[in-house]
Amino acid sequence: MLIAHLSVHCLQDMLTFFRKRAAIEEEYGRSMLKLVATSRETVERPDRKQYSYGEAMQSVYKIHETIGHNHVKLAATISDIAEGLQSLLKDTDRARKSLREMGLKFYRGLLEAEASVDKARSKYDGCCEEWERTLAQRNGEVLSPGRKPGSSNPLSRFKQRTPHSLNRSEEEARVRVDTANDNYKAQLALANAVRHDYYHSNMPLVLQASSSLEECDYGMQYYLAKYAFNTESLQLLDATAVSPSDRKAGMGLRNQVDKINHQKDLQAFVMKFHANDLGRKRREDIPYEEYPFSEQARSIVNPRPIFGVDLAAQLKRDNMDIPPILSKCATSIEKHGIKSEGIYRISGQVSQLRQLKAAFDKGMPVAA
Repeated sequence: MLIAHLSVHCLQDMLTFFRKRAAIEEEYGRSMLKLVATSRETVERPDRKQYSYGEAMQSVYKIHETIGHNHVKLAATISDIAEGLQSLLKDTDRARKSLREMGLKFYRGLLEAEASVDKARSKYDGCCEEWERTLAQRNGEVLSPGRKPGSSNPLSRFKQRTPHSLNRSEEEARVRVDTANDNYKAQLALANAVRHDYYHSNMPLVLQASSSLEECDYGMQYYLAKYAFNTESLQLLDATAVSPSDRKAGMGLRNQVDKINHQKDLQAFVMKFHANDLGRKRREDIPYEEYPFSEQARSIVNPRPIFGVDLAAQLKRDNMDIPPILSKCATSIEKHGIKSEGIYRISGQVSQLRQLKAAFDKGMPVAA
């Protein structure tokens, strides 16, 4: 029974350990998954590096996600082990208490039988002492407690009794002795029977029943082995995720990091930057934007505009046969256009054209 009690304590300790370990694994796995989700959102932001760095970091987060799932699964397995230990603890404790009550019941029966023998023996001894005193008195001697027959008592002559009274007292004492003796023998026989049953039947029965508590020890060993197997499996799964032995299973953590090529990432970023609209806008010159004057303001600033006016009306207004702008353009082409490639094929810059048009409209001098 003591061994069963020790096993129960060991079960309680194991149960506490597995519950705390399951909580730790659960918290670790959930925290890892939450960290991976947050990190993925961060690395996908447009203000973060992409290309080989982004691909490698996504693979790194995938590995950590696998590790997080592994720990969550281990936490669930350890929780199942704890539940099994809890059931085993209840069954073992219930069986232990039942056997303990059975053993105590048999032991109390033995103690009661032995107490009855002691009581009957004490009564038998008292009756024998009383019978012994009556016998001594009948023979003319008085026995006091602790005195043996044959010792003289100087006061015995003042306590003289008749022979008839002495014989009657002796007879009554002898009857009580016989009765006490029979009761003592009966109680002794009963106690010996109880002792025989206790040591040859009851105790072996209790011990045989307590052997069934070995299931507790085997159960503890089974759950420990299951815990060890799953813990080893977790370590192997984490190791395989970090560094797989088979290349077909994917690349490991170190290989994913080695894939990062900062020079190629920079080249790809520059090419993409120049390929989009933002890059084209940044490569071009800033265009000239004339202030949009009203028609009234334009007529005040330049009462003789050139662009946007009918050519016949313009010639009549200026009293000329050839518009001045054509003369200036022809002079500029003869002076500079001979050396320019594609003078009539390639358009000029829009901003420069706007500046020239604004200068002509305002009557400002324009160099040929």
